[in-house]
Amino acid sequence: MLGTNLAVGNALIDMYVKCGLISKAHEVFNRLPNQDVVSWTALIAGYAKHGDAMFALKCLDEMQLKGVAPNAVTYVCCLIACGRIGDVEKGKEIHEEIVSKGLLETLALGNALVDMYANCGFLKRALEVFDILPKRDVISWNALMSGYVKYEYGIKALNCLAQMQIEGVNPDFSTLVCGLKACSITGNVGKGREIHAEISRNGFLGRNMVIGSALVDMYGKCGFLEIAHEVFDGLSTPDVISWNSLIAGYAQQEYGEQVLECYKKMQANGVPADAVTYVCTLKACGSTQSIDMGEKVHDEVTKQGLLERDPVIGSVLVDMYAKCGLIEKAEAVFDKLVSRDIVSWTSLIAGYTSQERGREALECFSKMELEGFLPNVVTFVCSLKACCSVGAIDKGREVHAELARKGLMRSNIIVGCAVVDMYAKAGLLMRAQELFHDLPLKDVNAWNVLISGYGKYEHVQDAITCFEQMQFEGIHPDSSTFVHVLNACCHASLVSKGHSYFEAMSRDFGIFPGLEHHTIMAVLCGHSGHLDTVSTIIKRMPINSNFVVWDILLALCRGWGNTRLGKIAFEEVCKSGLVGDAWI
Repeated sequence: MLGTNLAVGNALIDMYVKCGLISKAHEVFNRLPNQDVVSWTALIAGYAKHGDAMFALKCLDEMQLKGVAPNAVTYVCCLIACGRIGDVEKGKEIHEEIVSKGLLETLALGNALVDMYANCGFLKRALEVFDILPKRDVISWNALMSGYVKYEYGIKALNCLAQMQIEGVNPDFSTLVCGLKACSITGNVGKGREIHAEISRNGFLGRNMVIGSALVDMYGKCGFLEIAHEVFDGLSTPDVISWNSLIAGYAQQEYGEQVLECYKKMQANGVPADAVTYVCTLKACGSTQSIDMGEKVHDEVTKQGLLERDPVIGSVLVDMYAKCGLIEKAEAVFDKLVSRDIVSWTSLIAGYTSQERGREALECFSKMELEGFLPNVVTFVCSLKACCSVGAIDKGREVHAELARKGLMRSNIIVGCAVVDMYAKAGLLMRAQELFHDLPLKDVNAWNVLISGYGKYEHVQDAITCFEQMQFEGIHPDSSTFVHVLNACCHASLVSKGHSYFEAMSRDFGIFPGLEHHTIMAVLCGHSGHLDTVSTIIKRMPINSNFVVWDILLALCRGWGNTRLGKIAFEEVCKSGLVGDAWI
């Protein structure tokens, strides 16, 4: 039958392609005595949409060599293949062929060209083709919008949505999904709510899991996690994408415990996790120090072979172990990585730095550069912290020089702060001050590092002057600022000044003093003999966190011979069930 009836053969190829059985389709194709444009197009469509896009383009070349001229549908399939693999050069060749054959008036081809250029990141070219289309339908708009969303031009995507509606083109569910993604990018929850209302009016939410997941993702990324959870709970059968949208929302807002809770529920519901799930969960394990869960996830990704296939998971595992203080495990994972990138190197360097293993961090930094990896901003910041911790000021100067050459001192406030901090912690306060004044933007963190440096080296008046100057310049102090300025007062035994700052925290700035602030005040007042003031400070603290300060007071009472307060402090320490340092 195949030998005598080409139409049957072509129909068989098409059927196998639509069922995703590409190898079967190719078998039938090879058995045909003659292949026409329909045969070739059906095969190309299969490889473009379900299999090997590069092979689809190879088929185009082969059919033309055999004298079979492509038609509009062939070109559409080949443009899809170009978009899938980002082969814009081949796409341009096909574009030229389409123009030379006068096929550009065909709407399907015009839409495919817009989609190809947009997918390849040539958004200006995509817009040029879009603008000359004789007619634009919803598919044309979707092609342009999806390109803007893919490359995170959220405002342009939302402008497209508005314009298409002005032109009387009704959005379909793909348009609305793009719109929701654009709202996620821009944080425009107001527009997101409008799209949500339109989705509900059109009855899309109950019928399509993709749109439900996009809604969860939008609310989560905009910080509206309660609404995200409500939408999620309303989904009939949440799939892995829906779960990932919710998990990613919690992860972005740094709600690590909720991420782990979602992961457990997802497993209990029998939904298989994917690489995105594991990345978010491992990050949450690191932030919450949940090493048991982290090790379970590590076992799972190892069983699935994801460590070999996905370098991001390897980097996140290194980071997770480092954040949990298990630097040897982080090293072991790093050493086994099939391919290392700047993220995995930086994760290990950050781990060494956080564990005060500065020399190893700097050795790792040097190895990384020797292997040809270029440091990113985070790598530079970690290396500067490592220089601080081991007093490697010469290495710090080298890093500073490299940052200056790259222009990062003026373009990145985090880098600028890290350099000021490095010089301040090394006691080079004049240099730190010079660099601080050169910063184009001085946020609260920049002021904090300078105040901290002055306080550490007992330049108390300079620290206080900085504290007052930052407020004069409209920068509100944060909790860390008060830690640094109270420490400065403590170094100079400025009890009255320190007490006034302590009282101003909640009264003037709405900052509730934490354990560190209370501890500094206890030391400041106690060393000056104001033990009753220490007792008053402790009584204002949350009961579950005041053991440390009672212990300090007990030691101070012993030093000052104050048996009355010492007895009270001793009793409070005993109540905690812990042994205080002062009476061991």
